[in-house]
Amino acid sequence: MKKRITAFLLLLTLLSGLAAPAAAWEIWAYPPRKYRTFQGYLDFYRTQEDEGTKALVEYLNQRLAEGVLETFDADVYFQENIEGDGPGVNKGNWLGRNDDWHDEKGPYDQEWFQAEMLDRYLTEEYRAMRDAEDARQKEERFQTWRQTRPEIYAGFDPYAWFDGYYGTGGSVLETYMYNWGLDDESFKKTMFMEWADRADTAFFNGYCVTVDGTPIQFQLYRNLDGETAGPRAENDRILIPLRAAAEALGLTVEWKPETRQVICSGEKTTVTFTLDSTRYSGGTLDVAPYAENGVTYLPLRALGETLGCGVTWYQDFATAALTTTK
Repeated sequence: MKKRITAFLLLLTLLSGLAAPAAAWEIWAYPPRKYRTFQGYLDFYRTQEDEGTKALVEYLNQRLAEGVLETFDADVYFQENIEGDGPGVNKGNWLGRNDDWHDEKGPYDQEWFQAEMLDRYLTEEYRAMRDAEDARQKEERFQTWRQTRPEIYAGFDPYAWFDGYYGTGGSVLETYMYNWGLDDESFKKTMFMEWADRADTAFFNGYCVTVDGTPIQFQLYRNLDGETAGPRAENDRILIPLRAAAEALGLTVEWKPETRQVICSGEKTTVTFTLDSTRYSGGTLDVAPYAENGVTYLPLRALGETLGCGVTWYQDFATAALTTTK
């Protein structure tokens, strides 16, 4: 039974994708201790103000109204889901190991055990229901995208997307796909929905910037206060940290404080920008680059085109895509 539950939850995770979707349920607060009665768990949950725990309370109230207190068998649940899940895991040892979790006097006995098992059962049941609903909603969103924007899905490069976050974190593509049981199509679907659902793996300040399909990881770039220096919107333009974009394009960046110049250099390209000036080494910009808290910003389109890139804005995905000539 334990293995079936684990496999089911893994499947739900795969279906719902690795990143939290836009309409994902909020996680609920976790009890800081065990309680002698299930009412103790309810009292804790009901004192929480976050939306995730409020949704859980609604579900618990519904299950209680259906009579779960009268039908639930803690011993059966323990045997099917916990017992044997590790060396020496049995009810006797479980009771003995829980003596430090009290909020009242008295030994951890059958009453405590009953309350704890019921809380585990109902919260696991709720999580499975929530994940199934997330998976259903994600599948609906995926089908909508695929039907309304088939050209976008057809042109999406899941391997470039993977490289932008997972690759920089040391993940190996073959290992990742094997561990999650993904074939080429389900892998593409998973990566695409990270983009469509604006996952935290690639979106910063609500925007994503890609270079040849690979999202720039702005969390690697910080201002003087240690905060992420990501893209921003100003006056109907997307501004981007110059160093992040230049390095994603394979250029090195040099700062010359005496002339307030930033030099971007590569094998075939060298471009010099001057802070607060619209003139640069190749001509004139429509907006001058500026520095803020140790970060130099430049309008994305001007930067991309200046460096010889194609620039496409995908409004539905809040994404600016830079395309190099390879």
